[in-house]
Amino acid sequence: INPANGVDWERLAASLGADVSVCLADQSSLIWGVGEHVEPIEGLPRLDAVLVCPQSAAPFGKTKSVFARLAVGEAVTSSRPEPLPAFDGARALIDYMRGVGNDLRTPAHAVLPDSAEAEAALSAEAECLYVSLSGAGPTSFGLFPDAGSAAAAADRLRQRHPRWWVVATTLGD
Repeated sequence: INPANGVDWERLAASLGADVSVCLADQSSLIWGVGEHVEPIEGLPRLDAVLVCPQSAAPFGKTKSVFARLAVGEAVTSSRPEPLPAFDGARALIDYMRGVGNDLRTPAHAVLPDSAEAEAALSAEAECLYVSLSGAGPTSFGLFPDAGSAAAAADRLRQRHPRWWVVATTLGD
């Protein structure tokens, strides 16, 4: 993206949707608020993953509906979260993720029931170490011990759910 053309790309990205700012950053990032705060982070371990999107139609205003369903006390904050600790490997990062979770997961499942089905399918994979929802959905992800087990799980999921978008990938810089 050419900054010399006078376009404030970060502001434009934030106005388009909650996920656009981090896509523009195109690197591992700490995100808070409704996605408008994006801070690139370095040194995260690489994670072998399977991404699953059920491909069902998301209702109009899906993200607003998900945020509206947050329980009292779970309101979105624009305060920067605590700095991330150092991680000595993928398992340490996964343990951290398990501890902090995704506050949007339960309300997203209420709005997008297929996302819960995708998570259940990932969780049923024997080698899957951790499963969650990406932001407010609809994409779910499962983390695996290595690229081979992620690829094998993706193949099985594609066979069982041919209409779903399923891809094995490596996350991280």
